[in-house]
Amino acid sequence: MKKVTYLLLFLSCLSCKPASSENHSPDADLPDRMAPSEDLAVSEEHWLKLMPYLIPEPRTPREVEQNRMIDFALEKGISGELLPSGLFVSLTPGQDTATIQWGDRLKVLYKGYFLNGTVFDAAQDREKPLEFYVGNMIAGWNEGLQLATPGSRLLLIVPSFLAYGKEGLQNKKGHFLIPPDETLVFEIEVL
Repeated sequence: MKKVTYLLLFLSCLSCKPASSENHSPDADLPDRMAPSEDLAVSEEHWLKLMPYLIPEPRTPREVEQNRMIDFALEKGISGELLPSGLFVSLTPGQDTATIQWGDRLKVLYKGYFLNGTVFDAAQDREKPLEFYVGNMIAGWNEGLQLATPGSRLLLIVPSFLAYGKEGLQNKKGHFLIPPDETLVFEIEVL
């Protein structure tokens, strides 16, 4: 149902024409950042890029999860790319040109949350960056980080099968920190 709503909304936006006024533009009093200039074009480009990733009639749990991920990206205005593995990546490159490699030791700041916005972990809460080797993390991080360079910022939407899968992640007392089959979102800054 969300796909149909998005498509109808998108098509209605394309057909809208701004009202004209010979004497006064209603946008003349707005600051430049609020005037509807190129934002509409960016929005159209965003929609056109992500809509093909939506599966019209999902039949498998993986297809349903992919649609949930794309719905999330569309709702939040996140521009990015769905990789063949199923990982969704939005990348802002750093200043360095050398990409991160398997086995590299990294320091990152990050926040991890569920699609509903509930934060389950954040390096900022511990007041120090997370240090690790690429290859020692969940598959979604290992893949996504190898597209980045030092100084990059990434937003990863990680499907459950590239995160903690059907087992989820439990603490020592058996309570789930990450429920089974949970899609995860990570905002990562590579230091």
